[in-house]
Amino acid sequence: MYITKKQLLEAMESIAPANLAQEWDNVGMLIDCGNEEYKKILFALNLTEDVAIQAKDIEADLVITHHPIMLSGIKRLDGKTGESRAIILLIKNGISHFAAHTNFDCAQEGTNAHLASMLGLANTRPLTADGMGRIGEIEGGITLIDLAKRISEVLCIRDLRVAGDPDKLIGKLAIVTGSGMSFVGDALTVGADALLTGDVKYHDALEAVDAGLAVIDAGHFITERPAIFRLIQGLQAHFDKLQCNVDIMTELCLAKEKDVFWNAGNSVE
Repeated sequence: MYITKKQLLEAMESIAPANLAQEWDNVGMLIDCGNEEYKKILFALNLTEDVAIQAKDIEADLVITHHPIMLSGIKRLDGKTGESRAIILLIKNGISHFAAHTNFDCAQEGTNAHLASMLGLANTRPLTADGMGRIGEIEGGITLIDLAKRISEVLCIRDLRVAGDPDKLIGKLAIVTGSGMSFVGDALTVGADALLTGDVKYHDALEAVDAGLAVIDAGHFITERPAIFRLIQGLQAHFDKLQCNVDIMTELCLAKEKDVFWNAGNSVE
């Protein structure tokens, strides 16, 4: 027995309730090709043209991503952009697409909560009233440089961008996966000593440090990618409970999906 559309939607709603999404977001079944059941699902962080090709090659019925398509609106499907080519390819091959974005960010076991757990934060709670981000405590405190080393080990990345005094003691860490510098004020309000996020601009980091908040930039892709595996685990638990026979394709796609940025220093002998 395969998973039905109704069962899949119910499972996703339990993991990442749609009402948690920000008003500007675009979540849910974004491409519905009329499939009433799914036997093979491909997971990715983004629906790129390469991901769409992989979905076609493995004969997937559904692609589930974190980042949505058509977020800023799309007026033409003319094949002139990667997004339009990906959409066309999915539709041609009867492959549907579902996205769980800020609703998964805010979820009880979503992107931010998962990263906080990976880092061993205690007494975690949402950073904002609408559930975005997480704030947690580091038992005994840790210097900023040692925290950076811990994050580097946990996320398996060699380099981090860090702003702040290396010897500063960090007792409370705020986390906003993806792009989170707009939450600096929230982090300061709840007494965070440092903010872990991505997409940090120089002057924004400078202002945060001047205000007393250290900043660690691990990258948009790197901070969000681990939660895809948590999403897969959550769905697999639902499938097992329903005794559904569904192929979940992860390694093929996630092993190939790379950060759009790369470190030139790592390529130099």
